[in-house]
Amino acid sequence: MFRNKKIKAILSIIFIVFITANLFINYNKVESYSVSTKKSGIENFPDSYKSYLNDLKAKHPEWNFVAVYTHLDWNYVIENEMVRDRSLVPATQPSSWKLDGKNIEKGWVNASRSAVSYCLDPRNFLSESGIFQFEINTNNSSQHTLDVVARILKGTPMGEVYEGVDYTRKYKKSGKLVDMDKSYAQIIVDAGRKYNVSPVHLASRIIQENEGDILNYSCTSGSYPNYEGYYNFMNIGASPSGAGAIINALEYAKNKGWTTPELAIEGAAQKIYNSYIDYGQDTIYFEKFDVNFTEKSLYLFGGQYMTNILAPSSESSKIYDAYNSTNKLNSAFTFYIPVYDNMPGTTDIVDGEYIPDNTLVYLDDTSDRGVTDKFNVRSVPDGSIITEIVETKEGQENRTILTRILRGNNTGWDKVRLPNGIEGYVSSKYVKEYVYQKVTGVTLNETSKTLKLGESFNLTATVLPDNAQIKDVTWSSSNNEVAQVDASGKVTAKGPGSTTITVTTKDQNKTAKCDITVIAPVTEIKLSKNSYTVAKDAYLIITPEILPKEAQNKNYTITSKNPNIVKVEDKKLKAVAVGNTSVTFTTEDGGKTVVANISVIDLSSSDALNFDNSINVDKNENLLTKIGPDVSVEELSKKINYNKSKFDLVINNMQNKTIKNKDLVGTGTTINLVDKNNKDVVQTFTVVIYGDISGDGNINTIDLQLMQKSILKIKTLSNIQNTSADLNKDGGVPTTIDLQKLQKHILNISKIEQ
Repeated sequence: MFRNKKIKAILSIIFIVFITANLFINYNKVESYSVSTKKSGIENFPDSYKSYLNDLKAKHPEWNFVAVYTHLDWNYVIENEMVRDRSLVPATQPSSWKLDGKNIEKGWVNASRSAVSYCLDPRNFLSESGIFQFEINTNNSSQHTLDVVARILKGTPMGEVYEGVDYTRKYKKSGKLVDMDKSYAQIIVDAGRKYNVSPVHLASRIIQENEGDILNYSCTSGSYPNYEGYYNFMNIGASPSGAGAIINALEYAKNKGWTTPELAIEGAAQKIYNSYIDYGQDTIYFEKFDVNFTEKSLYLFGGQYMTNILAPSSESSKIYDAYNSTNKLNSAFTFYIPVYDNMPGTTDIVDGEYIPDNTLVYLDDTSDRGVTDKFNVRSVPDGSIITEIVETKEGQENRTILTRILRGNNTGWDKVRLPNGIEGYVSSKYVKEYVYQKVTGVTLNETSKTLKLGESFNLTATVLPDNAQIKDVTWSSSNNEVAQVDASGKVTAKGPGSTTITVTTKDQNKTAKCDITVIAPVTEIKLSKNSYTVAKDAYLIITPEILPKEAQNKNYTITSKNPNIVKVEDKKLKAVAVGNTSVTFTTEDGGKTVVANISVIDLSSSDALNFDNSINVDKNENLLTKIGPDVSVEELSKKINYNKSKFDLVINNMQNKTIKNKDLVGTGTTINLVDKNNKDVVQTFTVVIYGDISGDGNINTIDLQLMQKSILKIKTLSNIQNTSADLNKDGGVPTTIDLQKLQKHILNISKIEQ
């Protein structure tokens, strides 16, 4: 739970990151710097990076690493980062981290050369948590979700109930609480999407700047004298010069009109994009170390957001925890990792620095065995106590298991992560490595599974070997919209598609995967109507609707109750005799049925469709030929007779869209006689124009391509298209002989006989 801070501590928080270098140190003006170049893939990194990146890639195959070649000399960069007041550390750091011990304000000192070198070197932070200082700070809605942002805010009044009051939708103004229509997490997400900034970055930056203390921190309390009702959540413009950091920040907010948290957070997001991301400072690392020179850059080194060299590591740890706790670590993150010229071949670890680690440890005070041990976990080495660990029994099996994430090198401190996610520093003399049988692997009872929408099943993880001591696992889904998995391995299908469920062992990060395919089962089959009238010898096509629309298997069968009246031919119904019967449509998936009642009538010669002698009519197949290309609906209609008082004539193209007037008739065009009363199609004939395979009413190179693809078995033609392509009229599929005839027609050498 959030802890109250003393006023002195609160006032000093802003100096963690915001001391805005561009207001009080000289810029390095651009003269002849080369624009940074990017190369994606581990193979494009120097060898000294590759072992770290390969380890990360093995754990997270979806991660993408991009080498940003700065074309800056390593030592040249160090010299510029050592400009006084440009790179700071807390005064509580070991002496090897401090240049001369002189405080800037509230306990901050210039960093030593070795400290700057250590924090500048990306290779020191190519760990699971450290890597997130290189994550792109632009918005990605699939990764930067509301639950991740909420997790970062958890533990502050912005993220949970505090002292019995839900402040997640409230802010203070002149000492009074004001309700908001949305939560801080939602405000941050919306601001990120509006200005193309990662809301995860915005949330972690707010916490870094003011620890989320919206109630007491001067720039967010809305109660600072002469600045009541103004808010600056990220200390934009908070230079410590002149009137002081707090007043400068609130004066900036007043000038910008930031009278609500939403306006302040939106304004900060816009500032971060316009002043940093858009100029190539698009990661936390580049916000601190201004070394990514782009086409828009005006300066190097001086245009940095923050001066604390530990801030990128601190923020990345918070971001990692948020992604980890919301099962998003296996998302397709992209990391921009800088590379410098003439870098040292190996990472130099000097006295007073910290080595990235991932070792299970416990705490034990061996000087007083048998007595209750109490251990303090501190925010920084020798800093304020953030929590206490109390152990009442001896033996590693009775101790709280911690993860050491940074091992001090003669600093006297190690950084650890507690089971509840809290991170802090403990005295190295109490840290003992946990000796146990480590996990070597994990398997699942299923490696692939197909589910119907709404179905669930249980995945069971077997951690190897059998005597592995830590068998805890976590579960994640690569797409929660398709399938979700809970903490016990229960998988629930949420939507059609594919996803991968991954189980990861808490110890050694071993993984196993199960591929999930979710299909939507058919729930209904229905018709636009249930009664139809059709003329004897005519074909009737009824197309049912399969629900839901997302259903994968929409296959169905048709059966006739009396085939002597209505016969089923593929998906068409042939009226063979006068009478009444029914046909049943049955889905392949689920066996859902719907029935259509069919009345077969005998049209008189005056009622039936009659065609001009120039048109060939095949009444067995209900086909019309000898029409030829380039014939309009208007021209064809003049050659058709029918009883206009009882029927309408509807002409549809191959795509079943009605065509009229000057539209061309093509292969697949249907001539439909429609009853005026019940709108039933009682008689249908289909047009075949030999050579017009596409059905557009022309014979051209489009048809030539379709025939070629059919002959080469690249494309399958429909039955009516095959008939049109059978220029030899031998009843088969198109051949090279047909292709030659089509070519000659297009070249005006000889015309296709219709």
